[in-house]
Amino acid sequence: HKPASFKASYTSDTCATLTWSGDYTGMDGGYPWRDVTVFRNVDGGAFSAVKTLSWDVTNWQDNTISSGHRYGYYMVANGPGGTSEKTETLYVCTTPAAFKRLTASKTGASRVELEAEGGSDWADGREFQRTKDSGSTWQQVSLDADGCDASAPAGTVKYRGRLYKLNQGG
Repeated sequence: HKPASFKASYTSDTCATLTWSGDYTGMDGGYPWRDVTVFRNVDGGAFSAVKTLSWDVTNWQDNTISSGHRYGYYMVANGPGGTSEKTETLYVCTTPAAFKRLTASKTGASRVELEAEGGSDWADGREFQRTKDSGSTWQQVSLDADGCDASAPAGTVKYRGRLYKLNQGG
């Protein structure tokens, strides 16, 4: 049997927690599982085995992850009869990577176009802020359909932006 009730959850940008349960007892009362193997991919790449655990372990923390990535996990059970089917693939997302570049171009008296490039493709959204006082205070900015701050104040204005993920799974 494959591991049951498989769950993968975000713990931190350096740790994902995996939990599962299993039917360890065969019809003869023996324990047909020898071990379980965890497979992982990073940002949609190829899956590879990252950990093999004893048959009686039902949780594991992957402390080898880092921010700016989306990790996919699945598991299989191994025993004398071979390898089980794999579990469903579950995903854990860490904090999205920052924009590689953010440019602001004045296109009118109170209009500034913002262009953000790079960052994590799987982020749920982006947000921008502006400051008029060299960063002492920041104000949230809503962009119009053209990606512009249509109410930019006069004077020197600086902008910053970030990507965000609402739910670290998926």
